[in-house]
Amino acid sequence: MRRTLFLAPFIFSVSAFANENMGLNDHWKIFADFLYIQREKIGYTNIVNDANKQDLDPCDCFNLHVLNVQKLLGQFDHEPGVRLGIAYQPNARKSFEGNVFWIDTWEGSRVVKGNQSLYFPFRDLNYTIDYVNASKVVATYTSSLWGSELNYWRHWTPRHVNYFSLSGVVGLRYFNLREGINMQFSHPPDTSDYNVHTENNMLGAQLGLNLQLNPTKTLSWDMTAKAGAMANHAELNSLLLDRNNTVTLRDLKHQRWNGLTFADLLASLSFQVTDHFNVHVGYELIYLSNVALAPDQISKQTKSVAERDIKTGGHPIFHGLFAGITVGF
Repeated sequence: MRRTLFLAPFIFSVSAFANENMGLNDHWKIFADFLYIQREKIGYTNIVNDANKQDLDPCDCFNLHVLNVQKLLGQFDHEPGVRLGIAYQPNARKSFEGNVFWIDTWEGSRVVKGNQSLYFPFRDLNYTIDYVNASKVVATYTSSLWGSELNYWRHWTPRHVNYFSLSGVVGLRYFNLREGINMQFSHPPDTSDYNVHTENNMLGAQLGLNLQLNPTKTLSWDMTAKAGAMANHAELNSLLLDRNNTVTLRDLKHQRWNGLTFADLLASLSFQVTDHFNVHVGYELIYLSNVALAPDQISKQTKSVAERDIKTGGHPIFHGLFAGITVGF
């Protein structure tokens, strides 16, 4: 099965755990986390209409809509992922850490059938052949995320010594977000595809704070907030085929740079099993602004200027649970 039990997804920042409940004599720490993450269902964009529905309510144009991006996003479930990292703490006041994470692909797919009445809402319905009077439409939306970070932590009060511990972080952050939408229209006996793919490569700097509460020698609460600014290299590949995929109406490849911001919030509970081994569980939320999402690039234009640029107004949110271990030596 694609979803294996030993991978529990999510994208969350490892930094807070780089310094978890380990003895102060442990200078090196290795951590591994299993993630279970949900991509929020944000987006609409109508992609299939049914002309037969107009007879039911000729005054309601929205009544024609039978498939939109929201219905595809509704099939996005929690996906598994993994995060691995290493940290070095030369003394109680500072530490360095790095990690990489990966989350399995979210996927949503829907099939719509009609009596040769389905069509894609191009502004000029005479623009295509197979995207009008179709009998079946199969639409699939995929989204995937991975990333890494390198951080320097300054512990203004030593961790696991006082009831409260406050730390600050500065570092580098990278995200890679890829998305794709495939719309397959069947106009018997022909079938044609409209494909849209985007990729975002985001690199930047981050700042953050961590507050740790140590009610006992073995139990710790951590709350971490990080935010930063990034430069994003966005890419778009759009291919619109017609007449049983034998005619190319669009074959566009565009790229651009833009700036964006992000936020990363994390709350966790850790338990020190032995002097050199701890387990932890928690919840994390990551927000990205101004990225290129595949649904935003779907064009209903029929002019040659269609999709001449990449829209980078997407604001995806990723959140979920995680559990992991930290080993010190």
